[in-house]
Order: sequence, then C-alpha cells, then structure tokens
Amino acid sequence: MYLNSVDLNSEIKKIEAKLHKKQNIVNISIIVVMCLVCLGLYTVIDHKNNEILNLNSRISELQFETNSEELRIEFISSADSIISASNKNISLAKRNLIACNIWSSAREFNVSPHLVLAVMKIESNFKDTAKSSSNAYGLMQILPSTYKMCRKYLGDPQEYELDMYNAPNQIRYGTMYLRMLYDDCGSWEIAITRYNMGYTNIQNEYSRKVLSNKALFLKNNHKVK
Repeated sequence: MYLNSVDLNSEIKKIEAKLHKKQNIVNISIIVVMCLVCLGLYTVIDHKNNEILNLNSRISELQFETNSEELRIEFISSADSIISASNKNISLAKRNLIACNIWSSAREFNVSPHLVLAVMKIESNFKDTAKSSSNAYGLMQILPSTYKMCRKYLGDPQEYELDMYNAPNQIRYGTMYLRMLYDDCGSWEIAITRYNMGYTNIQNEYSRKVLSNKALFLKNNHKVK
C-alpha cells in the first residue's frame, strides 16, 4: 500500500499526537513519583524536626526549672523584706506563706509576682484580716461575688467561701482575677484599675501607685519579672 504525501503527513501527525500523549503521561508519572518521594522525604524531615523541637523544648523546660528555683528563692527573699518593711506585725512564717503563694499563683496564671505584690501592698498592706467599707476581704481585698466566681471557675469546694480571709486562696483568686481582667482588655494599666474600680477604661491614681510599687520592687529584685 502506497501513501500519498497528504496521507503520509496525516499519519505522521497521528503518530506524533500519540507520542505527545504518551510523553505527557510519562511526564505526569515522573512528577507524581517525584512528589511522592519529596513528600516522603518531607515527612521524614518534618518528623526529625519535631523530634529536635521537642528535645529543645524539654531542654528549655529543664533549664527553666533549674533557673526558676533560683528565681523563686530570690523573689521570696525580696518579698519578705518588702512585707516586713511595710508591716512590722507580720511574723516570719506568715511572710513566707504570702511570698510562696504569690510566686506559685503568679506562675500558674502567668502574672508578674511583683505586680501581685504591688496590688497587695496597696489593697491591704499585707494584712490578711483586712476588710474594707465596701465589703472586700483579705490580702487581695476581694468582694464576696468575685471570690465566689473565682472559686467556681477553679472548681474549688464550696466551703472555701466560709473563710474569705484564707491567705493562699486570697492570693490565688486575686491573681487569677487580675489575669482575667488583663485577658479581657489587653492592658495591665486598665486591668489594675478595673480590679479596684470595676469596669472602666480610665487609668487612675490607684493603678499608677500599683505600677510605681511594681517598678520599685523590680528594681530591688531585677532578675524576676
């Protein structure tokens, strides 16, 4: 069978089309294989990176725990001096109780321990039996409604409300409440004002005194923020 030039060109085009189609399939297959290989390598690399990150994180945690104990001791010593200078009637045991609970609560709720110390200085001058004319109680001068709210939020027993002067609970609830106020407004100045005055966006003399005391306490114990 003989093909004329027209038929020959047509046949060539058909063959070229088939080759082009097969080449596309080959190219796609190569791309798919490369993607699978890359994905496999990425998975392995990603897994190894996660392992490294986890190890680095654990190393950081261990370093923090080591440094944290040193910082805790320094803070308690500094807080003891501040409390003693502010209120001579507080025993060493009670000063230590207050300082230790400030530290643990500050770490629990990610609040500066010096800020908690400064709020307590202004609120009660570290007198755990303090009660205000507005019916606020204890070291952190917490209202019964706020105390109850914090107690429920943390899932503590209802009988905790029978002793609103309890120092560890006062410090923990007051610190948590400061954190809640900050999370709501994003400003420590406003959060401190709200702690004292209720819902407001105006920084007042109270918050300025608290922040001034915090700065002073930080100066004396600069390693602990």
